[in-house]
Amino acid sequence: MKQTYTGLLIVSLVISVIASELDPLLQTKHCMNSAAVKALGDATIAHPDDILCGLHNPALVYGYFTQKKASKFSVVSGYSRDSLFDKHVIPFGIAYGNGEGAIGGFYRGLVTESGMQQHETVVNLSGMLAAPLTDETGLEAMGQVDIGVNIRYIWYNWKSRILVPSDTMLKPISNAFIQQKRLLFDVGLFQGDVSPNLDFALTLRNVFGFVWQEENPVIKDSVVIAGINATDTIKDTLSSYLYYDAKSKGWIKNEYRALTIGIVYHVNKNSQSWQLHLPIDFEILGIFNKKVKNQYIFRGGLEATIRDHFTVRFGYSRAPGPIQSGWKEIKKLNIFTGGAGLSINPFTLDFFLSDEAFGTTLRFDL
Repeated sequence: MKQTYTGLLIVSLVISVIASELDPLLQTKHCMNSAAVKALGDATIAHPDDILCGLHNPALVYGYFTQKKASKFSVVSGYSRDSLFDKHVIPFGIAYGNGEGAIGGFYRGLVTESGMQQHETVVNLSGMLAAPLTDETGLEAMGQVDIGVNIRYIWYNWKSRILVPSDTMLKPISNAFIQQKRLLFDVGLFQGDVSPNLDFALTLRNVFGFVWQEENPVIKDSVVIAGINATDTIKDTLSSYLYYDAKSKGWIKNEYRALTIGIVYHVNKNSQSWQLHLPIDFEILGIFNKKVKNQYIFRGGLEATIRDHFTVRFGYSRAPGPIQSGWKEIKKLNIFTGGAGLSINPFTLDFFLSDEAFGTTLRFDL
């Protein structure tokens, strides 16, 4: 006897969904650390203009004091705005260095008009890894190799987070909450004079890190399977908000680890009348995860210094725009920057301008 089914069999499968929004770990990538660095298009991992360069390459804090041999103490603070963090970006750094090494502490606060905020604290340790190499005549053939480490603790909070579900039947909300705490580690190398007038650097950002997250509500997709009879079924997807404090923690994913290689070519180096510096950085995002498409970033700049007092800078970068969660909707952007600096010992004032962004930093060396 053949048996027929007249009822409906419904199976509900709950799946987590990531909202379409900027990736929290990468959304500050285009924000200012140092005005001197930003004016050069962020091409600076081999060019220690100030101690805030240590946020790009941890080895540059010691490299800065090696370059500025008359200084052992430096303080830098600044202010910036950009298209994302449109309320303020405030960097601050303090560092001490001598012949044995350097130690520094940094802070950066980033706030938007919509209430998103991120506070970053960094401890920097740097020093010499290998002494300079000499040739058979006793002259220096290659410069010393410096190494540095950044230990970063980041607190990210957004009480008016905008959630946009993939299900168009579910209305977006603008009062969601998300909070992250991150502990991240960076390492960098720097070597001056790898060949005449050429410096080299290498960095590994987010070598490893841990993230604690809390959010409310969360978006869930329910896959509903309706059985009409023994052979026919109907599948549908419905989204909904679940209002509870969803907590999670874990190691950062491999795609967040980034490798950067940089060089700087110097013209008329060490001259007190004028100097030219041409930094170039090449960064690869996603290189440690075969499942995501690698993102290649080019940065280049030109810096002209006149009589150690006046500096003019130009920069260009070809980089991904704001990266969405899940590494989606990535577009390449052409970013042009410019700026200048004025140095009257012991103070140095730098500023930069770019499309929908500006900023300045003031440095004191002792």
